[in-house]
Amino acid sequence: IDAGYVKDTFKEAIIARENVYPTGLITKSVPVAIPHTDRVHVNKSVISIATLKKPVLFKAMGMIDQPVEVEMVFMLAIDNNDGQVDMLQKLMSIITKEEVLTELRMSKNVDDTISILQNELTQ
Repeated sequence: IDAGYVKDTFKEAIIARENVYPTGLITKSVPVAIPHTDRVHVNKSVISIATLKKPVLFKAMGMIDQPVEVEMVFMLAIDNNDGQVDMLQKLMSIITKEEVLTELRMSKNVDDTISILQNELTQ
């Protein structure tokens, strides 16, 4: 919000959407979540990645009764519908690559994380 990427409504909208359409994903290596919301709450597209020190409980995508102890969050703020679908597909491709997801989880600095993501997203 402070950097101008999203509107003041973003936080509330992303939480509301997560309650209805959970985004926790159980993976073999690093449980993740991909919270996102509608473009009306976004000023400029950005992906925010958080590697969590302690897991946070999310509900599993498609299995609302299944909790997921998420260790990494990919929060999307995409300013157009086509871009959101495209980015979700690309992130799902990354998430299915166990070694890439582990590499992202173990990354110790922003530059390495960006490099890994750029390499994967431009393939």
